[in-house]
Amino acid sequence: MVGLPEHLDPADDSLPVWTERYLELAVRGVRSAEVTAKISRHLQRFAAWITDGLGHDRLSAVTPREVSAWRDHLAAAGNIGRDGTPAPMAPTTVNNHLAHVSALFTWITAHAPAGLLRHGDPTKKVAPLPLPAPQPRALAAAQIRTVKNIVDRIETFHELKGRRHRGAVARAHVHARPLRDRAIIYLLFGTGLRRAELVGLDLDQLEPAEVDRLRQAKKARLTGVRGKGRTSRTIFVGRDARHTFAFQLSQASGHDRAELERRLGHANDRYLRLYTNPPDDIAAGYIEDL
Repeated sequence: MVGLPEHLDPADDSLPVWTERYLELAVRGVRSAEVTAKISRHLQRFAAWITDGLGHDRLSAVTPREVSAWRDHLAAAGNIGRDGTPAPMAPTTVNNHLAHVSALFTWITAHAPAGLLRHGDPTKKVAPLPLPAPQPRALAAAQIRTVKNIVDRIETFHELKGRRHRGAVARAHVHARPLRDRAIIYLLFGTGLRRAELVGLDLDQLEPAEVDRLRQAKKARLTGVRGKGRTSRTIFVGRDARHTFAFQLSQASGHDRAELERRLGHANDRYLRLYTNPPDDIAAGYIEDL
């Protein structure tokens, strides 16, 4: 039991005591002051829940059922509303609480006397709350610029580093494919292709395909791109990513449905709305204009 008293009493069965030991030995001075305060706050909430529910704070009495009940309590009434009444807590915040309690019991399991947690870690069988799928949105101009800046420097991320390679000619890892990775990113940015469509491409579909002609050409295109429902279409290389490409195409075409169907490979209203969802800053601007 590294860092703990040598003659620890096996009967020491207090959740607050073990919580304080964990904070002192594994959190304070290791995590930032802000994160430390948050972890401490979450663990105190858990200890208060156990004490209020069981009438005592014995560590050995904490079971998966108690942890699950605490999770559900947070989801239903973990916050205090503006009117002072209990309010639901966001799933991400609930899962953050669970993660901190799980880290606590992982540490206790490693350092506590044998037999204190007779049934093992009570957090292991408690699943986090499911999170809603993120809503796809077009990339904002600043996000596009950031990604392109990273992609333009991608070779350096694949270079061998360390003392042995200092001063030597830069050499990439044996399995690195920085030029391929850059081409994939720029192709996604410039065409609006879906992932499955991109991986099914062949160089024969590129016009022009010769390196010299491609460098001099003002326009390039991909022919015979296979999409959903066995559709086939021609894709012109543009400058934006898929969702951003769709949004800009919608704006430029005056929301022409036929053009959107032809370029995006979708005839379904749901998908057309999804792929033309504007960036957050533009959507916020629409609200401000009302």
